[in-house]
Amino acid sequence: MAIEGGPPAPAITEPPEEDAEDEPTEPDEEPTVDSRPGTIEHRIDQQIDERVEPVDRRLEELEERVSELDNYARISLGERRVKHNEENLAEFSDSLTAFAERTMSKANAIEEQLQVQRLLLAAMLEALEEADVDVDLSAVERYREDRIVTDAGNAQLEEAIERLS
Repeated sequence: MAIEGGPPAPAITEPPEEDAEDEPTEPDEEPTVDSRPGTIEHRIDQQIDERVEPVDRRLEELEERVSELDNYARISLGERRVKHNEENLAEFSDSLTAFAERTMSKANAIEEQLQVQRLLLAAMLEALEEADVDVDLSAVERYREDRIVTDAGNAQLEEAIERLS
């Protein structure tokens, strides 16, 4: 009912019916993220642990490999030292062998020279004996008494000396 000459009256309308879905209701399910304090930190720690665990395993593997390589390097270094020492020993042995051969050769040459001198001296003493020349061998006899002569190669020389004595 409108008053004549005045503004029209507002229409009375009933409030619209609200859908049942729009009404606030208690949720049946809990939200996926718990808003309790400490739960978020716990989840973050879990994710960190999940990501750090493969890194830790890889780090352990790498440490094992480094240890193996270190052991191999030490063994390899030891083997190289042993090989080097063996080479040095072989060179030293060859050097000693060469020295022994040279020394033996020189000793044999000296022995030959002594043998020749013995024979020459024996021949000279025999020639002097045949020529009836007196030879004073007292110095030789004194030397022989002071020194023990054990060499069998001196037998011929000794015989010649004894014949002249």
